[in-house]
Amino acid sequence: MDKVNNIVDFGRIPPQAIDMEEAILGAVMIESRMIDDLQELLTPESFYKEEHIKIYSAILELWRDNKAVDILTVTEQLKKTKELEDVGGRLYIAQLTGKVSSAANITEHAQIVKQKFLQRQLITYASDLNKTAFDDSLDVADIIDSANSGLNNITESAYGKGGILSFEDCLAESLSELETREAAAKEGKISGIPTPLKDLDKKLYGWQRSNLIVVAGRPGMGKTSFVLAVAKTAAKAGKAVVIFSLEMSEIRLTDRILVGEADVNYERYQSGFINKEEKQAIIDAGDRLRKLKINIDPTAAASMDYIKARCRILQRKGLCDMVILDYLQLATITGLEKRNREQEVSGMSARTKALAKDLNIPVMDVSQLNRSCELRGGDKRPQLSDLRESGAIEQDADIVLMFYRAEKYAENDKSFDSFEGGMSTKGIGEISIAKNREGATGKIKFRYNESLTRIYDYMEVFEPLHPKNDDVIDAMDENLPF
Repeated sequence: MDKVNNIVDFGRIPPQAIDMEEAILGAVMIESRMIDDLQELLTPESFYKEEHIKIYSAILELWRDNKAVDILTVTEQLKKTKELEDVGGRLYIAQLTGKVSSAANITEHAQIVKQKFLQRQLITYASDLNKTAFDDSLDVADIIDSANSGLNNITESAYGKGGILSFEDCLAESLSELETREAAAKEGKISGIPTPLKDLDKKLYGWQRSNLIVVAGRPGMGKTSFVLAVAKTAAKAGKAVVIFSLEMSEIRLTDRILVGEADVNYERYQSGFINKEEKQAIIDAGDRLRKLKINIDPTAAASMDYIKARCRILQRKGLCDMVILDYLQLATITGLEKRNREQEVSGMSARTKALAKDLNIPVMDVSQLNRSCELRGGDKRPQLSDLRESGAIEQDADIVLMFYRAEKYAENDKSFDSFEGGMSTKGIGEISIAKNREGATGKIKFRYNESLTRIYDYMEVFEPLHPKNDDVIDAMDENLPF
């Protein structure tokens, strides 16, 4: 159907939002990350002004080629396609960015522009249908068929083509995945991305695509150490991992990964009092880790929209096979700032699950627990009901792993039994698979070193690296604060 020609027959101005169109184009040249969300809502044809159609087309072309989007690059792209003068030249493009101060409301603006576009489509559709119905040369059945087809096209523009698949298609995909798992099993491999612990692999078969995994525990239980081990193990298996560290800086995270790999004392590492053997172990560990595909984004209080946009960009570059968010309650969500905390966390939880499904990758959320477990008498092991601020986390998660170290409580509570079956719990932790949507629940044990920078299998015999005789270190030992 013709875009607007038939609209003028009604003698009215077509629905449009030129000021919103200008704000959107200006905003994406200021905050190019917003294009990830916009491209799902708007096509170039969604814009009313022909100039804006061409500018948005140039923006999308740059975005698809993973190029920067700003005033200069958009201008050059339009110059390359010989459309720069058609849109009003460099001055008009520069003026667009002056019409907006931030990209805060860009999604709402896009929704309005899309609504106006759909209104124009409906007007054109109704006009064409009216003319066709008056044409006696056409068969009524053909008119109805054409009318249905036209309305279906508008419905797809409004809501997308939908995700309904036939059972035959789903069955073919299911059997294809079975063959993949079968082939992996014959080679002694698991179907998902390997975890840091063999006992966990036996329960979960690795981290599976589209799964949301929640790692929960009270402070000091080893959650961060575990997720860093997750990242390192996945990267050593050839996967690209993205860590959004909302609490810890990228340097501190790197320190912990490096120290865990080298297995030197973290306090000695931070103090700088290390001997030659430890220094060499750190250098060797750095060489092993250097080429791993681990990307860290330390943006504090990052919004879920920001996280989604970054992940999509990295996935297009082949750099996002798994996402780790440390930790969920520190993220923010646009539009829910005025809601209560439980609603906000619920929204973030739903967004992370949607991210896992959209990108078809495992997404891991680190989540804090409330103090309920510590206030309970006797057994301090955490429960699903202890998930902090939102029951929606439990609902959205495919897997919930809860961390517990009896040693932590034994240090502060002398009445607490720190022995299980007569064996000390020092250096031994427990992971409770409290929820597993696709398999069994249960508990597994793991071991950790003294500084909690290395987590390894419960049955693994591990010899930590201790400082050996070193004249310099021996002389300094008495001055060390530990």
